[in-house]
Amino acid sequence: MDCQRQLLLRLKEKVDGVSERLASERICSVSVRSLGWKMRQGKAKAELGEGGNGTIKPDYNNA
Repeated sequence: MDCQRQLLLRLKEKVDGVSERLASERICSVSVRSLGWKMRQGKAKAELGEGGNGTIKPDYNNA
């Protein structure tokens, strides 16, 4: 019985560790996606320039 309890505790520790790592990776992934979105928005605004006409010129260099 004591052996089963020890195994369950070790398993719980492993699961907790994996859960923490996944949560951390998820936060990093969301941050990277958010940064990419902000960068794309900034590039679009820069291409419009001040008082732009509301259209974005295609960037054929990144196609």
